[in-house]
Amino acid sequence: MKCNLSFIREFFVLFLISIIILPVNNLNSQESTDKKPTDDKPFNPHWFTSRMGEGFTIVSDDGESLINIRIRAQLRASQEIIPEDRSQDNTTFLARRMRLMARGKLKGDEWHYYVQFGFANQDMESDRPIPLRDSVLTYNGWKSIKFTFGQMKVPFNRQRVNSSSALQLVDRSIVNAELNLDRDVGIQAFSHDFFGLSKYVGVNIGVFGGDGRNRTAKGTGVLTMAKVTFFPFGNFLSNRLAGVDDELLSEGDFTRHRTPKLAIGFAGGFNGQTRRERSTFGRVYEFAQFDYTHGLADLMIKWMGWSFTTEFISRRANLPYQERVLGTGELQREYSRSSYGYFFQGAYLFENKWEISLRWGEYKPLGETDPNLLYSREAGGGVSYYFSKHNLKWQLDYFKLTGNPLLLADSHEIRTQLQLFY
Repeated sequence: MKCNLSFIREFFVLFLISIIILPVNNLNSQESTDKKPTDDKPFNPHWFTSRMGEGFTIVSDDGESLINIRIRAQLRASQEIIPEDRSQDNTTFLARRMRLMARGKLKGDEWHYYVQFGFANQDMESDRPIPLRDSVLTYNGWKSIKFTFGQMKVPFNRQRVNSSSALQLVDRSIVNAELNLDRDVGIQAFSHDFFGLSKYVGVNIGVFGGDGRNRTAKGTGVLTMAKVTFFPFGNFLSNRLAGVDDELLSEGDFTRHRTPKLAIGFAGGFNGQTRRERSTFGRVYEFAQFDYTHGLADLMIKWMGWSFTTEFISRRANLPYQERVLGTGELQREYSRSSYGYFFQGAYLFENKWEISLRWGEYKPLGETDPNLLYSREAGGGVSYYFSKHNLKWQLDYFKLTGNPLLLADSHEIRTQLQLFY
């Protein structure tokens, strides 16, 4: 693993050097071969730019293509307090996320691309420590419909689709952690101009492998999903490069909208014959395969610095468990994981860059399912200070957590985090 990471780091260092140096060499070469000094092309000050919150951008000479590179670090300290047994208290310092991303366009706006790598320990799955998170190519040539190919976030619940760089609290809800659809490899068609209703309706339809990121599995099962989002007061997409949007895909109302902005979403999905415990992520089964049906309703409001988000998510398996008899005659059983949950999150952003946020959420087992899946609840809140919106911020939050089967009383978690997203 150390060798692999070392190779990756060296590769990206060489990559960054090459994309900066090679164009310069080409310019020098052109200057040396031009016969007429008067034909020399003047330096374009917009050929290379670097700016906080926008990263490093290099534009082709004809302006038809560009590459944008950004780096992100989340440095976190957390304290878990177990009143029932203080010997189990846990103090942690870690780089929670360490990301490198590149995005851009080709042939004008006809094609967009997006690649992201995660190098922190928790950015990778323990049984498959591969840093690739996103590898996406989007055809943007038509106004009414767009197509995305590759490894990406499944467009299911809003908080998961929102960037982890653009959260109002230190991390996402426990409901999201249990019930989201994470990333997968597949094809997505989406529209922000559905039947000409660009101001009021958005649609996402996708077909994915069903086994999560960086995975290949034998079998015919796939994940199919669809989502419809309504914007009663008109949408607030800014349609930024490669689908990255500062308003619809981030938490908080930095724009301080003078009129209410409301998004209401409904989604459903079916993952057939998956080998993963939580449909597209989690433990890989040794032999079991389950069909999971997913449902979602979410809502987001932004207005005058106020913001409110809520989600209801469910996941139901076709069977509670599957069994097989081992060669020793022992019966082995693997359980599915059926559950439902919801959370509510509200916040207010002051004009002096401070924000106060509150969240309450819970999830519960659904029918006969894995006996290790127990009721869990979170209740808490936090404060954030935005030096430069989500690009440079400090956050502190506290949560009271219920549901640890090893404890009779609740536990408490305090977290603080500093983020740089250049």
